[in-house]
Amino acid sequence: MINIGIVDDQPAWSNMAYNYIKEYVDYHRADCEVATVSDVTDVDAMERFDLLFLDIDLGTEVDGLGIARSLKERKPQERVVLLTSHGEFANKGYMVNAYRFIEKSSFDDIQEALDSFIEEKRLEERFSLPVVAAGDCEFKLSNIEYFETYGRRVKAVLVNGESIEIDLQISDIESLLAEQGFLKVQRSYVVNMSRVKTCDSRNIIMKNGMVIAIGRSNVSEVKKNIIRWKVKHS
Repeated sequence: MINIGIVDDQPAWSNMAYNYIKEYVDYHRADCEVATVSDVTDVDAMERFDLLFLDIDLGTEVDGLGIARSLKERKPQERVVLLTSHGEFANKGYMVNAYRFIEKSSFDDIQEALDSFIEEKRLEERFSLPVVAAGDCEFKLSNIEYFETYGRRVKAVLVNGESIEIDLQISDIESLLAEQGFLKVQRSYVVNMSRVKTCDSRNIIMKNGMVIAIGRSNVSEVKKNIIRWKVKHS
């Protein structure tokens, strides 16, 4: 689960941002929890978040930049999106290695930050798959190029070129990873859409150079799904 936090000294804006992000999370069925922090000086409460939307001007002696700097020292992996109503502060975001710097009026930019962060977390996600002669093993999804059937077996072809035999049918792979960006393009292949380089009316070219023919009966649907994925995650 991804924990998303909002810190702002203006309750009205904080509630509006909460409702917007909660609606986004519900619409995308993302595994996220959204919360606001009422005490804008409570750095301990902010430390539990994976992604934090933090106002720079908090109306206190300690500003958002100082809090962001403290959070980076305590929890380097936490991503902080700095918010402001004053564009002149934008050049200060680099001082704390902010994930994004957004003007509070731009909810489109908030959506872009959510899209990007959730996609990053998806690519970091690990799945347990049954490996022949080895049992269940964890795989980072971004390391898998595609799955291919050969004979009665399935192999996972990794980005580094290694192949691993998986004790599942290709239909099992399709069902298990459909929500994670994997798509069955013909009866023998399930591809990682984030690893698709190009796609035409006949073939998919993967980033490792592999050319995979698209099943003739579902060319239109395959292309539509890949384009939709690329647009959403670009």
